[in-house]
Amino acid sequence: MKDPLYRYFEREVNLAERLVTDIRRDLSDVLLIYQGTKKQTNYHRNLLTDLNRGIIPNSWRRYAFPPNFPVAPFVADLALRARQMEKLGHTGAEGGANALRTVSVWLGGLFKPEAYLTATRQSVAQANSTWSLEELVLAMDVVEGAADSNGAFSVKGLKIQGAQWKDGALHLSSDIMTDIPQANFKWIRPPPGEPRPTSHAGKHLITLPVYLNSTRRELLFTVDLPIKTAPGGDGRAEAVRFYERGVALIASTALT
Repeated sequence: MKDPLYRYFEREVNLAERLVTDIRRDLSDVLLIYQGTKKQTNYHRNLLTDLNRGIIPNSWRRYAFPPNFPVAPFVADLALRARQMEKLGHTGAEGGANALRTVSVWLGGLFKPEAYLTATRQSVAQANSTWSLEELVLAMDVVEGAADSNGAFSVKGLKIQGAQWKDGALHLSSDIMTDIPQANFKWIRPPPGEPRPTSHAGKHLITLPVYLNSTRRELLFTVDLPIKTAPGGDGRAEAVRFYERGVALIASTALT
């Protein structure tokens, strides 16, 4: 299978399978050691030391999470990721690459979310043989429902800090964090030489960062989204207020 998106999900599913298998083996060994039926090795001593201290063992650290993240919520987070990988694995096995294009993905629950964006970009370029990767620009629409059939990729679970989505635009909010109902990502090819748009459907656009989690240590990408402005108001001045508030999108709150 040469489809970039299919290969990406195949790597994700394999990573989840290997990690879960290794963790189960380690925990089984720990049980046998406590029962006195298995001899400890240096590996097991380090493993037991980490678990007793609530630290994630080094051999389990195969995807990004905040520093000093405890082992108990790590296991809970991994269980959620594994469930998503199981569903994606079944989807790919039954429907192939075409089915994976329309499935709604929890972006923050992917092991390599930045690679997912790369795979979708490569997939679109491959489907349009005259398009190069460098020409493609990421567009994001906040919608209700799944991805459309016109080349969009559906993402769920996004949060936004300092603002909320309402009536087709972002509004500043006193809430610390609010939900993005559903996001459709689409790679578009602007006409050569066309300047980057500053408005959409009469609303001013601002560029916002999308971070892996609320620590904001790992930037995944940026997106342009419309903001609410007063009738006759200055969109650029309103955009400054959003930037001053530090408005940003978060892919996962499980790792917080």
